[in-house]
Order: sequence, then C-alpha cells, then structure tokens
Amino acid sequence: MAKIWIGYVSCGLGHKKAGLSLAEVFDKDSPYIFNLLDFSFLKIFYEEGYRFLVEKLPLLWHLIYRLYFLEPFKTYLLYFHLFVFRNFVKEVIEKEPSVLISTHFFVSQIIAYLKSQKRIRAKLITVITDYGVHPLWLNKFTDYYIVSSQEQLNLISKKLSFPEERIKIYGIPLRRGFFKQQDLKSLEEKYRKPSKLFSILLFSSAFGLGPFVEIIKKFYKKCGIFVIYGRNKKVKNFLNSLKEPLYLLSFEYKEEIWELVELSDIIITKPGGISVTEAIIKKKSLLFMHYFPGQELDNLNYILKNKLGFYPKNTEELLALIDNLIKDRDILLKIRENFKKVELGDSALKVKKLALKLLKNDS
Repeated sequence: MAKIWIGYVSCGLGHKKAGLSLAEVFDKDSPYIFNLLDFSFLKIFYEEGYRFLVEKLPLLWHLIYRLYFLEPFKTYLLYFHLFVFRNFVKEVIEKEPSVLISTHFFVSQIIAYLKSQKRIRAKLITVITDYGVHPLWLNKFTDYYIVSSQEQLNLISKKLSFPEERIKIYGIPLRRGFFKQQDLKSLEEKYRKPSKLFSILLFSSAFGLGPFVEIIKKFYKKCGIFVIYGRNKKVKNFLNSLKEPLYLLSFEYKEEIWELVELSDIIITKPGGISVTEAIIKKKSLLFMHYFPGQELDNLNYILKNKLGFYPKNTEELLALIDNLIKDRDILLKIRENFKKVELGDSALKVKKLALKLLKNDS
C-alpha cells in the first residue's frame, strides 16, 4: 500500500480539484488518492445535499456554516463522521500511511482525532482550499498547514498556539496546465480568436439567468466572450439564439480551462478558492456579482483587499464597469501589478517536496 495518501471530499469541486492537482505531481511516487465520501452510503446525500443548499437555500447553508463556529457542533460532527465513515477509519488504521495530505476539513478532523488517540502515527498535512479559516480546519494534531496568506498563518498560530514554522504559505494547488508556458499567438490560432480583441470569460453557473442575459446582450457584438455554461440548458439555448456575435465560444465543460483564462482579459465568476487562485496565477482580474455565504465571502474579501478585482452592487453597475474596462485597458494593466504581491507559485510541487521529506524522515 502507498505510504502517501491524498484525501478530499466531493462536496463542491474545489476540494477535489486541489486533491487531484496534488496527485498529478507525484508521478512515480504514486500516492493513494481517495474521496472520503466513497466510504459511506451517504455519498449522494452529501454531494446533492450540499449542491441543493448552496444553490437553492443559501440562507440555510449560511446558518449551517455558522454552526461550524460552535464547539459543541464541531464535537458532534466529529463523532457523527467517525460513525458514518467507520470503514475509512478501519482502513486507515489497518493500512496506516506515513503521510496523509488532506484538502478537506472532514478528512483532517478524523485523522487528527485518530492521532490524538494514538491509533495512527501518520503525519497530517492539511491544505486549506480557501482564503479564510473556519474552526473545522483547526486541529492541534495537524503536523503542517498549507495556507495562502499571512493572515491565515497568524490566525492558525494564535488560535491553536501552533508553531509558525509548521504553517507554510504555499497557496492552493492547481492543475499542471496552469504552469505551462502558453504561446498566446498559438492559442489565438487554435481558438480562431482575433488578436488583441478584448475578451471575457464567463462562468454562467455563477449567476442567475437575468444578469447573465444582460451581460451577453450588451457585449456580444462589442467584445469576445467565452462561456462555460455547465448543466444549464437555458443558458445553452439562449447562446444558440444569438445572431452574428463578434466572437463567442461556449462549452458545457472545458478541461483545458487555463487556455481560456490565458486568452481572456477579465473573468466573471463566483469567488471559489480554486477560481481565485487560477486567476492569481494567470494575473487576470476577477469580477464578482454573487457569492455563496461562508468561505466564498473570505475569498471575495481577499480579492477586494488586494485590489485584484471588482464586486459591483447590481447589474447596472456591473455592465457599466465592463464597458469602462473595454474602453480603458490601462485599468487592467495597473491591476496586474497587484498580482505580483500575492502570487505564490506552484503549491503542489512545494507540498510534494514537504511530503517526501516527511516520508524520508519516517523511514
């Protein structure tokens, strides 16, 4: 059995993407990669329940998120998960890894508890996949934390009296494609995009149909637009109804999303931890109009504090802002300078180096 394990939870895509991004860099050192939900009959309940709450009942989701900050709830959740994921607990004790890298607080919480009870000796590396830190991430028996900012380091150090040298500001792991050298001319030829055409990358799942329609209607003859519409059939039908756009490409899903990010001037999306990090690596300004209560508010505040993007108050202000950015590209050129202050490089390679060092020390 592999000595390095990488665990994630498939509630939302961010934690999973971070875990798989880490797995990509290990090549011959082949870690064991697992989704904690695969160890429970409640997998569909967790995945679909999370999606339903954040999309349909965001206020209820926000209430549940606030429960994370109550110590009794944290304790209850731990014991509930020890039962629900008992098959995982059994396996990790029987096949004890030397190093376990976690990109989700459910995994970290279980492993930290087992370490506290001396049931396992594995070194635990917790990778925080947002730009804030809620209490479920905080476990004294974590060996190393991977964070994205000095503020996160300070908070963990203070809350847990945790040694600062074991909190690494490496950032959130991204897929290999984001670190490839991209030839802009070749990409323009591949996607048949006119050179120097101002372009927007729009993730339609981040909006209701109303704001999305308004954005497209106003700009589909003024600039280039890339759209990722996901499972939203209404969006797909609307795009197909447009007559003679200046430049419009749409995808249900795009694996090589780094290519579209490279070709775009601004990205309109919601502030997930992965989305924010992808934009930072590519130095692309972000524009938000919506966020899910909880971690995404921390991500939004991080972007605004560091002047890396915008958060218009309403659709009218959003449209006026985009119009202004198209007319005055110097605005985005000035913002690009701010990215240099927060870019952290290739997190996955740094985490790999740390994990292999811990593995070597354990052998």
